[in-house]
Amino acid sequence: MSIGKLLFFPEKLTFLRFLLVTLVMAIKSHEDKYYKNSYYAKIGGVSKEEFKDLEEEYLFNYIQFQLYVDTETYNSFYQDLVDYNQDKIAEKEAY
Repeated sequence: MSIGKLLFFPEKLTFLRFLLVTLVMAIKSHEDKYYKNSYYAKIGGVSKEEFKDLEEEYLFNYIQFQLYVDTETYNSFYQDLVDYNQDKIAEKEAY
């Protein structure tokens, strides 16, 4: 499913996590001075550990440290976040 076809996010936090990690990567790649990860985690509403995991996952598995991201890679990362979120919702509903 492409981003253009999905007009909503199954869970608000999926979008916010994706937005957080992509914005911070953009900031870090374009700015000479930036804040510590703990600051970005705090304003993003996630733990430092979760932010570190999101950043590593994004850098290693999705963009391979290439900060220019093509549409295919972006869509793949987005879909993985949606799938992850849907799995979490299914787990909650199973209880």
